[in-house]
Amino acid sequence: MKNTITVCLVALLFAACASDSEKKSLDKIAEIYNAKTSYTKSFNSSVGTETMKSFNVKVSESVMIDSLAATVTTANIAMLVYEGLTSEEKDNYTIIDVELVNAKNDTVAYNYPLDVLKEISDKSTYFKTFSESVMNKSYSKIDEIKNAQDIPDPLGETIAKKMAYLEQEYGALQGYKPFGVAEQKNAAGQTAFQYQGILMFKDKDIPYLITADADPNVKGFVGVRFFN
Repeated sequence: MKNTITVCLVALLFAACASDSEKKSLDKIAEIYNAKTSYTKSFNSSVGTETMKSFNVKVSESVMIDSLAATVTTANIAMLVYEGLTSEEKDNYTIIDVELVNAKNDTVAYNYPLDVLKEISDKSTYFKTFSESVMNKSYSKIDEIKNAQDIPDPLGETIAKKMAYLEQEYGALQGYKPFGVAEQKNAAGQTAFQYQGILMFKDKDIPYLITADADPNVKGFVGVRFFN
């Protein structure tokens, strides 16, 4: 007698209402990338496996996104969604899925497990603190959050002089925005997270990045670079 094994697979896609926190994340993404955003929620379940619940973001009509690497922007978008979720909502999802649609109507999608997003988000604190310190001219704070082993010399005064030069060249600093997250490895195979942003001066936008070691035991940022 032939045995038959039946596997039940359920995949549902639904447009449940976004919560206030989810809406704020979508609005923030739309503002950063000057884009149109939409979303769905879904879950996949099969016998004997964990149910995967995802929040799916679709981003389109963005000139900025069309000019950047998809892996960089989707990682940042997923992190922005993750950081906007409440603790309860983070327990409700297992994946943030990001779909990009470019001007040619081509699509690309990447998904990010929440445990990975937590690691990226935890290290993004250095990017945020650095950026806010520059905005507030609190340059001494920068020395407090750098990794002393990788950056042994004082850095705050150097950044202060850099900002003074940039403001002289391009007018007052008016804000900043994060646009990308990338993972990179050095020659020794160590992993780092690279947080990419733009400093918005009156007359010009200046890209910059902050690098943090992916190892949770390594504190502080390990690199900074401006592109001007």
